[in-house]
Amino acid sequence: MRILHLSALYPPYIVGGAERSVEHLAEELVAAGHTVGAACIAREPEPKSVRGGVTVYRMAHHNDFWLEDWPQASRFGRAWAKLKQQWNFAVAAEFGRVLDDFRPDIVNTHSLLDVSTLVWREAAKRGIPIVHTVCEY
Repeated sequence: MRILHLSALYPPYIVGGAERSVEHLAEELVAAGHTVGAACIAREPEPKSVRGGVTVYRMAHHNDFWLEDWPQASRFGRAWAKLKQQWNFAVAAEFGRVLDDFRPDIVNTHSLLDVSTLVWREAAKRGIPIVHTVCEY
């Protein structure tokens, strides 16, 4: 099976436990014989790579500022960025290109902090089922 994970971050970039959980799950699925990819946002996009047998796509975040830069933004700036983020068509389109390249049978989304849920529409347009793992509320 071709399985694509999507999380805000993917190692070696780590701010919490979600990134480690996704990496562990992805690598265990590779060990079980599946073809596995992981997509995430990045401060700067990077070429597709392989880490631990997992094909990794690091997409541009297309937000007003990078998630680790939130403390420096004003309260209004953070609120405005969160509102705009829900309509981040650029990251959704970029995820669509990842889907077209990887061609997964299923997408498993995880922490979508700073990733618009519009990515789900991209999978739905292609008839790809989605499983969402709740990492935070």
